[in-house]
Parts: sequence; C-alpha cells; structure tokens
Amino acid sequence: MRSYSWTIIKLFARKHYSRPTRQAFYRWLTNGHDEASKEEALRKLWERTHATRRQPTRRRIPLRAWQAAAAACFLLALSAVTLLLLDKPDDGSLTRIQVPTGEIRCLVLPDGSEVTMNAQSTLVYATRFGGRERSVFLEGEALFKVKPDKKRPFVVKADEWQITALGTAFNVSAYASAPSVTAMLLSGSILVERERPFTQTMLKPGEQLVYDKAKGRDQLLRPRPDDVTGWCRGTLIFRYATLPDIFRTLERHYDCHFAYNPHELPADRYDFTFHKGTTLADIADIISGVTGTLRLDLRQDSCQVTVK
Repeated sequence: MRSYSWTIIKLFARKHYSRPTRQAFYRWLTNGHDEASKEEALRKLWERTHATRRQPTRRRIPLRAWQAAAAACFLLALSAVTLLLLDKPDDGSLTRIQVPTGEIRCLVLPDGSEVTMNAQSTLVYATRFGGRERSVFLEGEALFKVKPDKKRPFVVKADEWQITALGTAFNVSAYASAPSVTAMLLSGSILVERERPFTQTMLKPGEQLVYDKAKGRDQLLRPRPDDVTGWCRGTLIFRYATLPDIFRTLERHYDCHFAYNPHELPADRYDFTFHKGTTLADIADIISGVTGTLRLDLRQDSCQVTVK
C-alpha cells in the first residue's frame, strides 16, 4: 500500500489534470484511509522537492508539489501535507487555525502581522518563521496587515496563487468551492503570481484581481474597499452577485444548507447589504421579495429554494 500511495501522489504532482480529476484525487487523499502510507509518501515528495529546489531568483515560481496538492493538503492539514506548502520552519512546528461556520477570528502571527479570518477559513503557518520568507497557506478568506520586513517577504499561498508582500494590507478570498479567487490591495503593494499559465500582476492600492477558475482568466477591478472588507465588521455586502454566490456566502455565515436547482435560478445579478444581526429569516424574505420569482423556505438547518 505504501508503494501504491507513493505512485499516485508522485504521478499527480508531476502533471496538471482537469478539475474533476483533481477533485477525485483530493477526495482520495483526505478520505481518512491509509493515512500513514499517504503521509510517508507526501514526506518523501517534500524531501525530493526540497533537495532539488533551486536558489531563489527574481521570478519565484511556486513548487509543483504545492500546486498539485494545495486544495487537498489543506482540508485535513496533515502534518506531512503542510510541509509541502511552507518553507521548513526552524523548529519544524506548524500551527493550523480553522474558523467555524458563522464566526470571524483575529490573530497575530509570529512576526507581528495581523490576520482577520472569515467563516470556514483555514490558515497554516510556522510557529516560528525561519528561512528566506514568511509563508502561510490560506483556504478561505482573510484580511492581512503585514508587518514590514525587507529581508523576508510575506507570502500567501492560496489556490493557484502566490501573493508576495513586504509591508501592506490586502484581502484574499480563496474558497475551494467558489468559482473565483480574488485579491484586493488596501495599502502598499503586492505581487500576485500564477504558474499555469504563468502570470505576474503587481496591484496598486484600490485594485482587485479576480481569477475565474473555469475560464482561466484574470480581471482587474476597482471595487469599494468597504464592500470587500465588510465581512470583517459582520456585514455581508454583495455587489453584482449571482444567487449561487450569495447562497454559498450565507451558508458559511449561518450554518444552513441551501437546496436548489441551479438551472432554475434566474441569471440576474443582485446588490444586497445585510448588516450584523440580520436573521436568516429576514434575509430569506428580502431575497424572495427582490427576485419576485423565488420562494425560500427555512427548515431547521436547511433552506429550500424553489421557483414560484
């Protein structure tokens, strides 16, 4: 079984597969079976990758191992998986922070940088930063306020992106279930890199980079900063959002599953602002009233969405 796991992980790390294939791999890697053999295989992959890693150049490209395993690595945060994602810390210890549904959490990293994490988000980082950079891995959404350190860049690895900063504030949203990944710069500057296809984008304050996963395209926008960071204050702000996007966000904040047929939903886009303390029942009534064609029925921990 050990040889079997090693073969699968090694083959997967070497190539770029379709999204269905990647999802099948992620399910296998995180299904809770044969964890010892998977962990040993991942450690072996880390050791081979780390041994052959080139000296840093001005154009840093993420490791193939990290690119291949990123989403899966993070779901269970296996110790061996996180070694694929981060520079090896001085004492070998890593910290994993998971934010439950409906909560927001603030923390200070070992270097003094501040992070505000949104609901259903996970962050992995070294207990003590060592090496050439301060690396963290994010699945979900977080607002970073980075403490300046010219000798050690601050690097956020999220989905297919690597975001590099020295001292700045920026918001990153990279939920595995979302159709896009976004990064908005509030102050300072950040470099956003993607390997396949390779792109580099230097953001200016007020700019937001949006990557469409299905189309594989980037778009540069200038939304209102307060709209993007409203979640930090407990306010849910939607601008030109589809109903599936709205339902996914509500699920993260209200611990409620929305059941619907995506083909029956109107293709319109909507603007909503729901302030802190607004009940899900009130939100359901507002959405029903604005759309005029939907009925949202709350049933304990689920919401049935139907066309009137």
